[in-house]
Amino acid sequence: WGTIQTPLIINGILVNPDAHALEGFDQYTGRKLWRTEAANIGAAAEQLAASDKHVYIKYEKVLVQLDLLTGKEVASFQTQFGREHGWNWFAVSDDGKTVYGATAGGIFASEMLSGEANLRWKHGGPAAKEKIGGMIAMSDGRIYVVGGDVTDAQRAAAIAEMRAWFARQPKDLRDEFESQTDKRDIRLLTAIDAATGKILYRRGVDTSNCGGAFLRPVAYGAKARQGYDPYIMSDIYAHNDVLLIASRGRTDKGWGMWNRGAYQARAMTARDGKTGDLLWYRFANYRGRPAIVEDSVIA
Repeated sequence: WGTIQTPLIINGILVNPDAHALEGFDQYTGRKLWRTEAANIGAAAEQLAASDKHVYIKYEKVLVQLDLLTGKEVASFQTQFGREHGWNWFAVSDDGKTVYGATAGGIFASEMLSGEANLRWKHGGPAAKEKIGGMIAMSDGRIYVVGGDVTDAQRAAAIAEMRAWFARQPKDLRDEFESQTDKRDIRLLTAIDAATGKILYRRGVDTSNCGGAFLRPVAYGAKARQGYDPYIMSDIYAHNDVLLIASRGRTDKGWGMWNRGAYQARAMTARDGKTGDLLWYRFANYRGRPAIVEDSVIA
């Protein structure tokens, strides 16, 4: 069986995961440079990252650092919350000097220059009263986390922001929004300075129909339903100071969804990465996970 992990290309080397192995190839000739084998090492998604000199992959409860040129293991690292808490989301800085990770209701940064992965900063964690976690993306020196409960004030501000947006939209969309204000799926957006760990802002954002609660009936089978089968998840993407919130498609069980307009219920929304302000929200009639190419969203 295979893998759902995306290969990486870094410094002329294609790093290709298989279910039970990781391989490095010369990008230009296709020559295999190395192969590292371990059970289930590449089977899951979001397991892999790379810097100029190293490849990083989650394995069991540690993060393994491999030499990019040889595939040999250099070191392995625990999270900043202890051996019992494995790695969930992680990322590596462009210069390879910092690894970021999230697990057990916390998020942290570890320096890599010493080879000891000493702590730079952290928020939350298993012993902390205030947790932080959810969907995570990183770009332009900021880490974005969408997840967690909002206060009444944050919810009211998010609804007001969306109301101002829909005031400029066609009447049917305005009326639809106004009929759903008590049902809108408002989640907490936290932005963190990746270098210092400083919280830049926290605010409520509307994820309704963007992988959050779907508020439009969806054509599936013999009748319309309030949702998808299987359930459609949400994901976030960051690029060029823009944060995109959109649904993350899965296999649909009913072909009728294709020809009955079911995808018209799927929306996506963009936020200003510097401030968290709403840039736009629209129904986009799309099925799969979107991709960002320069300044365009392709879905």
